[in-house]
Amino acid sequence: MKLRLLFFFLCSAFLINAQGPSNSVNTLPHTVVVKVKEIYRSSCGPTGFSHPKLQRLFNSIGTEKIEKEFPNHQAPEKTHNELGIPLADLSLIYRLNYSSSEDIRAVCNYLLGTGFFEYAEPFFLHEALYNPNDPEIGSQYHLNNIQAYQAWDISKGDTNIVVGITDTGFEVAHPELGPNVKYNFNDPIDGVDNDGDGYIDNFMGWDTGDNDNDPDWAGVNRHGVTISGVAGAVTDNGAMVAAPAFNTRILPVKISNSSGLLTGTYTGVVYAADHGANVINCSWGSVNSWSQYGQDVITYAAINKNALVVCAAGNDNNEGIFYPASFDFCLSVAGTDITDNKWINSATKGSNYNEHVDISAPGHNIYTVTSTDNGSTIGGRFGTSMSAPIVAGGAVLTWEQNPTFTGLQIGEILKATADSLDFIPGNGTYAGKLGEGRLNLYRSVTESGFPGLYAYNFTYNGNNQNRFAPGDTVEISPTLLNFLTSSSAGTKAELRSKSPFIKMIDSVVTVG
Repeated sequence: MKLRLLFFFLCSAFLINAQGPSNSVNTLPHTVVVKVKEIYRSSCGPTGFSHPKLQRLFNSIGTEKIEKEFPNHQAPEKTHNELGIPLADLSLIYRLNYSSSEDIRAVCNYLLGTGFFEYAEPFFLHEALYNPNDPEIGSQYHLNNIQAYQAWDISKGDTNIVVGITDTGFEVAHPELGPNVKYNFNDPIDGVDNDGDGYIDNFMGWDTGDNDNDPDWAGVNRHGVTISGVAGAVTDNGAMVAAPAFNTRILPVKISNSSGLLTGTYTGVVYAADHGANVINCSWGSVNSWSQYGQDVITYAAINKNALVVCAAGNDNNEGIFYPASFDFCLSVAGTDITDNKWINSATKGSNYNEHVDISAPGHNIYTVTSTDNGSTIGGRFGTSMSAPIVAGGAVLTWEQNPTFTGLQIGEILKATADSLDFIPGNGTYAGKLGEGRLNLYRSVTESGFPGLYAYNFTYNGNNQNRFAPGDTVEISPTLLNFLTSSSAGTKAELRSKSPFIKMIDSVVTVG
């Protein structure tokens, strides 16, 4: 259904900033991501473009290479899914490398100026959200907090449900990880692409950072080993630690290159979505790194492939907008401590909090596995990097109880059954900014009857071709979907704004 809500601008002394690249974030030098407009599809191929205007521009910036970002992808057969949500087309996305000294934003503007591209953006570099060990080694209190033990009496997950871990690498030989790998028996290691998926010998996952078939961490950064253990360590085997997923399979996707840079982040998400991951964990990201490319990838995973994309909300202890967690169709996860207060480690380290957060989970002193060469196989870990895989692993139990649901529906259940954090004294400052509450797995597998309302596809109607000025009245019309059970006749939707320059006129509508 469509909703219509109104507000108007009160003051002339303000500025509207569109989302876009920030000078404060890291980008890959001399690298741009572009998406070709559909009308020019016939002019582009896997490794280049035939249009002479583009060739002149490419020569002027010293283009060294331009290749399809997702060479195995074709345009989707339809433009929207059954609910009317637009599908993402990854087949027209290219990565361009150039050698000139031109500023990357200038290059993006040159490319956009041709009229050939839907967008041209820097390639953002993200960071793994890891904080160093705390000297105190605790127990797995988080399993008590999220009521995993009670949930396991109802569901122990399902080995047919796959959690894709996009991170810095795996450790197949680890006794707590190797037995839970989702092996691709259709493509054994023999130098041949036996299953014809475009990846040779991807028997045990893939490395999108170095584009090879070895997803192990290779001694550079063991972050991914820890994250894999939090979500899906072997459970009930009389050794080491347990994981909320209990019975599941892990798809290892290494997203860092040999230098440790996370250059294969979004390609890793697509790989996981294409290779059977029901849940995709992203314990990485960066502030102010919105890009249409990133949103396209998340839309593809969540809408085209029906995966649940779970993302860490960030560790900067502020309201910074963090990506990919803040994209549409992600489940953004904040971190809590043993007392269910927002996790804070110091003035500059702690869980982010904002209106984009969907749910919270423990992120303080999480007891899990680390690499076998680290002197110990267990240790305390901190950060929303830990919170996200707790939710990702826990989602397996909920999905086992609702096998016909989509990832977005599973996410709505997790949110609807979370325990509110707003009334805990230490969380007063963060009320409304820690999502729907702290994950409760027992409630997620036993309770039902909640609506799951989701607003998207916002359109704006105002004066002067939507270039809003002081005193203008603006009408906002989002599409509202209900992913779960029917709402009541009295269900209402409300539009709110924190801006002192905006006054609401008609901001509440009855949904029914």
